[in-house]
Amino acid sequence: MLAWPVIKRILEYCRDDDAKEFEFRFSINTNASLMTPVIAAALKEYRVEVASSLDGLRDGNDRVRQTKFGSGTFSQIVRGFEILAEAEYPIGGFAVTITEKNFCELDESIIDWASAHGMKKVRIDIDVVGMVKIPVEDVVEKILRIRRYAALHSIDVPGFWARPAENLNESTLEDHIAFCGAVRGNSICIVNNQTKGVRSG
Repeated sequence: MLAWPVIKRILEYCRDDDAKEFEFRFSINTNASLMTPVIAAALKEYRVEVASSLDGLRDGNDRVRQTKFGSGTFSQIVRGFEILAEAEYPIGGFAVTITEKNFCELDESIIDWASAHGMKKVRIDIDVVGMVKIPVEDVVEKILRIRRYAALHSIDVPGFWARPAENLNESTLEDHIAFCGAVRGNSICIVNNQTKGVRSG
């Protein structure tokens, strides 16, 4: 969202008459902390799929996601979700990354929170680099316990840890299972890093 003027210009360009021969589908990853009513309205207008992250409830999230001044971001992220809902463009779920900092705080209450806010998906992934101090068995037990609880509330809990079994039964060319959407041949990433460049993947 820091580069919102650039994002907005891209959306406008893709809707230009010269681009009508193409069919675009937009998505954006954001923690929603910089969401405004104007941005939410534009995301709705262009039907941009919004993917967001919330690494637990207040205590868990704020151990992981902090501002440059060290304060928590839970309130800002949730406010971003609320702005999207007020624009009648609510997100359907969010992603959680388990780390050593928020592992102890994460439990079934995250599912209760999602359910209370009308969400149907809580993606849970693991920081495989920064989880060396927590036994794998403990991580697996917690994820599966939360997933079973979520199923009782009709909430889906996917994650990269579930893909090996899913890939045995589904084609990655037909479903969004692979980690990288480029496996389908229709994903592109535009990077704004002071130099002009486009990379696929």
